[in-house]
Amino acid sequence: MYYTGKAMELQNEKMVLDTEANDYEAKKDEIQKKITINANISVQHLEAAVALLAGSTTESKRQNYKGALSQLVNLYKFMHLPEMQKAVEEKLKTL
Repeated sequence: MYYTGKAMELQNEKMVLDTEANDYEAKKDEIQKKITINANISVQHLEAAVALLAGSTTESKRQNYKGALSQLVNLYKFMHLPEMQKAVEEKLKTL
């Protein structure tokens, strides 16, 4: 969740730069790289969590599993990965 939050925070910072005229292209590119790095790290952690929590028998772990899947859907949408988003949405529907 930390890396997801960091990516979103950087996305907001980039949006502010979009409205400024002075030397924002270089800053915007730098921020976009950071957004991508943080989003990718977040996906890696969430995919690992999903793998660990799949088939959990306790209610709290099942809820954590659903939460991780939901967050993956959001990140895949944010990263413009519709095939991966749809695959995870299908998993969520079966829960």
